[in-house]
Amino acid sequence: MNTAGRMLLAVALAGLGPLAWAADERVQETLGFADHLRSQGDYYRAITEYERALFLSPSNALTPRVRLQIAACYLQGKKWDAAIPLLQDLQAQCADREEGRTATLWLADAYYFMGSYNRASALLDEFERRQPPDPRLDTARLKQAACQLRVNNVAWTQETLDKIPTHSPARKTAEDFSQALPRYQQLPQKSPGLAAGLSTVLPGAGQLYIQRPGDALISLLVNGLLIGAAAVAYHNDEPVAGSFILVFESGWYLGNIYNAVNGAHKFNQRQREGFFDQLQLKCGLFQAPGETPRTVPAVGVGLRY
Repeated sequence: MNTAGRMLLAVALAGLGPLAWAADERVQETLGFADHLRSQGDYYRAITEYERALFLSPSNALTPRVRLQIAACYLQGKKWDAAIPLLQDLQAQCADREEGRTATLWLADAYYFMGSYNRASALLDEFERRQPPDPRLDTARLKQAACQLRVNNVAWTQETLDKIPTHSPARKTAEDFSQALPRYQQLPQKSPGLAAGLSTVLPGAGQLYIQRPGDALISLLVNGLLIGAAAVAYHNDEPVAGSFILVFESGWYLGNIYNAVNGAHKFNQRQREGFFDQLQLKCGLFQAPGETPRTVPAVGVGLRY
């Protein structure tokens, strides 16, 4: 290489440092703006800025952290289906890193919010088996207990809470959770079978049993009117009209039974959801990333990374 060529190469190499620094500065500014948008609740614009930072990044060093931020935006926006693939990739690709462990916890949260309690429980169990133990292990155990209670496994719930040591910051929350279990077992419940039986014998009786007197009155009156109309039609020697009314009445009668059964299930579900809403307010078991925990900060149950 001649002298001119060496000089050009030297100039080019000398320029790489400032260019890389400038690119890094631009990435940090973009990330800062994305964080600001996220803090303001503008999650989808924040995602765009995080994607821009990934595009501008001169290396892949920031990729896992930024992708975790994108997943956090989806979780905070309650877009569980969008967050799950991102978290699954991070969990697989960064298994031995902080981002991978956090992704496992957040993936469990996403499944919990979607009502997939067994899948959430399996992920939390996987998190607990990791070595060395993660500092957030007791937080994961609290979440595991909530998942088990969601599938009505009270014994396993208590067993999981008992694993949290007395010196743990999460112990107070575990004790509050444990004290709530008897109330869960004493929740008022309605038997769908009994509701169906009562409505079979007397339309509206099942609705009255599940504490829906308005529905009970409507069911009784409509069934009574249709049966009365059919009887009048037959009495007036109008069998076609009477048969038509009876067919319609049969559908309404069966619908009355289904309504009572469905109402019993809804009653039970409302009782359970009310219990879990109060448990969440008291213990703060689940928050989307970045949300402020609703309990004592020392408990450490907010999603942080």
